[in-house]
Amino acid sequence: MCQSFQFIDNTLTDFDLRFLTVDLSEAANIADACATLERHLRSSGCALLSMKVRGLNDDNSALRPFFGTLPCPLSVLSRQADSEYAAAMPTLHRFAPFDAMALDPSRYPDFMSRRFLDELKKLGHRHIAIIPVVIGDGLALYTIGLNDVPFAGECREVLVNIVCHATVSILSRFPETATLFKPRELSLTEAEIVLLLAGGNTVGEVAENLGYSEFTVSHLVDGASEKLGARSRAHLVAKALGSCEIANVHG
Repeated sequence: MCQSFQFIDNTLTDFDLRFLTVDLSEAANIADACATLERHLRSSGCALLSMKVRGLNDDNSALRPFFGTLPCPLSVLSRQADSEYAAAMPTLHRFAPFDAMALDPSRYPDFMSRRFLDELKKLGHRHIAIIPVVIGDGLALYTIGLNDVPFAGECREVLVNIVCHATVSILSRFPETATLFKPRELSLTEAEIVLLLAGGNTVGEVAENLGYSEFTVSHLVDGASEKLGARSRAHLVAKALGSCEIANVHG
């Protein structure tokens, strides 16, 4: 059980975080990094149930979601919640760690949330920590089963500390993930226009595709070029691709 959270004296906590950081730096991919974090948490009596990374300012599903010990029904629900951008326990509107098992179900009457909460209860944990880590425009969302230990006090403080360290290590290890956490310079409209230009469309074709005038499209292209310091439309496309400004426009 999570009584080993009594390890939370400063010396042992620092020791554990150092080893976690070293292990994460050797991970081959994000799934491997999540498995490493899962192993470290398991040694403390906890269970990493899932971890997702996503951008906040678009409708894309999570990047490489990790469902560690989630049973199939919850994994499916998590994917559906991503696609519908309306997860049970609406973490995207809370941005603060909380105990999922302490939620009042009556406050979440929609079908998806009810099913999600019902499935969570079947996992056998009296307390399940939901910990969002928000950096820039990115969100790393951790779900951690705590068995009988309340998500409060030192347990809460140390778990948040651990997942924050893990997030920083993962972002440092995998730059392609870190791009989600950088504020976008282009608006979604500008990004979509550049994406269409990258596909070989002319300004006129982009205007027809989006229902804008050619003047509006040209104005938006000029604005996007100024934001990214591009000297031409070809340079704009190259810079937008290089900075992942348009990589996730359509998911």
